[in-house]
Amino acid sequence: MSDSQRLIPIIESLASAVIACVGDVMLDAFVYGEVSRISPEAPVPVLGIQRSNSMLGGAGNAARNISSLGSKVWLFAATGDDAAAEQIGQLLEVLSGARRFLARDTARQTSVKTRYVAHGQQLLRTDSETTAPLSPQSASDLLAAFQAALPECSAALICDYAKGVLNGAAAQAFIGAARRAGKPVVVDPKGRDFSRYRGATVIKPNLKELGEATGLPVFEDRAQELAARRLLVETEAEHILLTRGPAGMMLVSANGVVARVPALAREVYDVSGAGDTVAAVLAAGLGSGASLLDAMELANIAAGIVVGKTGTATVEPREMVNEVGRA
Repeated sequence: MSDSQRLIPIIESLASAVIACVGDVMLDAFVYGEVSRISPEAPVPVLGIQRSNSMLGGAGNAARNISSLGSKVWLFAATGDDAAAEQIGQLLEVLSGARRFLARDTARQTSVKTRYVAHGQQLLRTDSETTAPLSPQSASDLLAAFQAALPECSAALICDYAKGVLNGAAAQAFIGAARRAGKPVVVDPKGRDFSRYRGATVIKPNLKELGEATGLPVFEDRAQELAARRLLVETEAEHILLTRGPAGMMLVSANGVVARVPALAREVYDVSGAGDTVAAVLAAGLGSGASLLDAMELANIAAGIVVGKTGTATVEPREMVNEVGRA
């Protein structure tokens, strides 16, 4: 058995993971059509709409990725009381192995990102959303539901899109609850203040997020490691997993370990949603009992597959097994 083929049993074991996923859920809407003229009213293209579709976005896309891996997922999020919330509920209803607790807040507008696309190019994106913190009642209900589900779960995933669910002290409340329950916690972060993620098992920034959170240069390998070590001190996390695009991934651990994996060489069609895929595979890997190094390697394989697809795509175990088999 080659070194990479040792990952096949680990991929197969992902089905044993049960992930508590909490964060900002949204609806990703796509409107497709053709442009054949410019409007006489303004210098803008006229889109002749042909079709549209919607899919889960944000924490919903992370849950979708966990489900596609064969793992079970509990999604904890908040919506408004509107048509978009109904669509999110319907999409979650058909997601294999998924359960959900959605706090419906009548004062909120469900996050919807609508992309208008013609001839393979995005012309415009519109966002409808509320980004204020949840009401005290919704926040309390969400945390209570999360805590109640933790005994059934093997790991937690915190998906922060800065839409209100994890504002202020909320992220720390979820992380603390999971760690007290003995569950590893993966954080997909947002913003400049990473102190909100104190005590997480793994925080997964990309290069831009790492630079913004530390104020340090991140243009080369050594600088990236130093910035990651700064974050380890500030957050008291166990590991920082840095996603570096074409340069692959770097794991910097509080125990001094540094590991790197190169990105898979393939043609990139679309990077949207790739971060959700990486976070989902990391959480599922840890939730199934894999080591963090093995989970990182699986996440790197999954990222290489998903960027070769268009749209916010997912990865299935068979695709990962096939990729390992080609190594």
